Amino acid sequence: MSTKIYDAYKYEGNLHSLLNQLKEIRKEYQEEKIELLSIFGKLEIEVENGKKVMLKDLDNEILGDMFFGDYLEKRMKIGYNEPQNISASVVMYPYKDDIYLQFFGLHSKYINKIDNLRDYHYQNQTDQSNYDWDKEKWKDMSEERQKELEEEWDEREKVWDEILGDNTPSESGFFFEFHPHGYHMSEFCRKITKKIKEKSYDTQT
Repeated sequence: MSTKIYDAYKYEGNLHSLLNQLKEIRKEYQEEKIELLSIFGKLEIEVENGKKVMLKDLDNEILGDMFFGDYLEKRMKIGYNEPQNISASVVMYPYKDDIYLQFFGLHSKYINKIDNLRDYHYQNQTDQSNYDWDKEKWKDMSEERQKELEEEWDEREKVWDEILGDNTPSESGFFFEFHPHGYHMSEFCRKITKKIKEKSYDTQT
């Protein structure tokens, strides 16, 4: 069976520092999504009994935020690659004395902001891809360097096999979500609809 573990990293720092960085990224991530989704003022969402209303025309602020929140929750569950799917998370796997991370739906521009991360992806159908292809060529390496890369690749296989085994990420680690949900989803949608109304007003004046 093919094993592909993408967007995976080893974190070489303490948990407190990691959580603080993830919280900062969550704040930045949501701010960017608020700005992005505010351009969808003409997006139609179902509000009741099949009736659809454009976001910019929602009159009741509280109900509008609630309906929009329900809409976003549904888009995340469907999982389409679209701007309305704002789902993004990371799973943290404590393993021995280290922490390993696997990101889902988060752009690399955010991941690259985290200090003390080292790439730790793994694919069992690929040999020794744990090096920079642009800087190193396998045929030009010394035997010692080739052996070093092979051993590290084998170590990655062992680590991920022991972390995940036959389980899913949610069964093996702790989730940290960058997207809002619950009460925070309502607050998130309130900021979006407010921006939509501001933009509509600016257009009219």
